[in-house]
Amino acid sequence: MRSLTATAGLLAGAALTAGCAAGSANSAARRETASGQVAAAAQRRIDPALRQRALAIMATTPLIDGHNDVPWGYRARVHNHIDQLDLAGDTSALDRPMHTDLRRLRQGRVGGQFWSVYVPIEKPGGDAQDVVDVLEQIDLVHRLVDRYSD
Repeated sequence: MRSLTATAGLLAGAALTAGCAAGSANSAARRETASGQVAAAAQRRIDPALRQRALAIMATTPLIDGHNDVPWGYRARVHNHIDQLDLAGDTSALDRPMHTDLRRLRQGRVGGQFWSVYVPIEKPGGDAQDVVDVLEQIDLVHRLVDRYSD
């Protein structure tokens, strides 16, 4: 199984590439390339005994992802139309790849996540539309949980 090594590689890749220049047209492509390279390196170098130990721990202790922007991805990509983007499919193959889909969550043995219902607030204090935007994001989370309850 590659799940642990892929997860470790992606986490290491994210840490490694976090310093990419913000706003650079190629920064996302560089991050994806670097993440893939780190994941491949992790798969080649992992000690089998450590891998087995980690898998045993993960079998009894859930891995919790402390932050995931899936709701924002739906808002930005498909205006919260959950029928237009399927988390059961391979979201890494999209024109603008996502970091999350159900297959990769299961491969990485993710036992739970905290989803952000972030919306940008343009001015201090916000306005009524900001409240609507937040409520739409909360509604989206409820609809996604209902759709992917398993």
